[in-house]
Amino acid sequence: MEPQDTDLVIVFDTSGSMGDHVPGGRKLDIAKAAMWKFVDSLPKSVSVGLVTFTGHCGVRVAEPLSKSTPEARARLRSAIASLRADGSTPIGDALALASKQLASSRNKKRIVVMTDGEETCAESRLASSADAAWKGGIKVYAIGFAFGQEPSRNFRRIGIYKDANDDKQLASVFTDIRKSLEKETGKFDESKGADPDRPAASLAGRTGHFRSKGGERAGRLYQTLQLNSSFEHRFGETDRFTVLEHGYHVLFDEAEFKADRVEVLRVKLEDKLNFQYGGVEGFVFVNDVTIE
Repeated sequence: MEPQDTDLVIVFDTSGSMGDHVPGGRKLDIAKAAMWKFVDSLPKSVSVGLVTFTGHCGVRVAEPLSKSTPEARARLRSAIASLRADGSTPIGDALALASKQLASSRNKKRIVVMTDGEETCAESRLASSADAAWKGGIKVYAIGFAFGQEPSRNFRRIGIYKDANDDKQLASVFTDIRKSLEKETGKFDESKGADPDRPAASLAGRTGHFRSKGGERAGRLYQTLQLNSSFEHRFGETDRFTVLEHGYHVLFDEAEFKADRVEVLRVKLEDKLNFQYGGVEGFVFVNDVTIE
């Protein structure tokens, strides 16, 4: 079976700090070399575009999303080569612009964000852009390059995150991403638990409550991590929880003997319940709750 085509937009950090030096050379030069080697290794089934920062909190499309042709790859290489280190770090706006490039795509949609720092323009837009990308079916890979310190929880939530502190580590991360892009997604294996193709933006760490109205499943907490048919009706709008994990699982319909891949949250309830309950963790359907 031929792999499905992929539309990929790269978000390349061109903030002023990319002019700093790390082992192996200047960060901007290391990143350019690693990025081009990554792009050059991609199969023809991957179309590539480039979004960068510009000036004070500005973003731009440095190269539009284009089919993989020798001419398109030459333009992209020229665009990467011309990048300069100057300005701020508007990751959220760049992520939103990259997502816009993918809005009409019917292929697999992917974004790779490579940055050496935290959001410095509008942190609230970073969270909303990450959520919008996930809701749009976009898988985001985030690379923290030569941070020199632990990235914030907020930054880790924009995608599948990896650190790279020098030229060798950055090349290795790009190799891992390329392999992930080329990997075919097979049939869901129930025995492995959560689908490895997790949401691009996780809701882990967020708080929420059960909906009092809505679908027939509203207010039910699944009591086991296996999502079996046992559920609780007694949870309501006043019961708050914290999201521990966000992913996909298989739910079996015992009446129709079929399995559906469903989006769920593993949550931990606050200790303010009006009855004795044997456990404080369980799974809920995303559509049955409100995230605050």
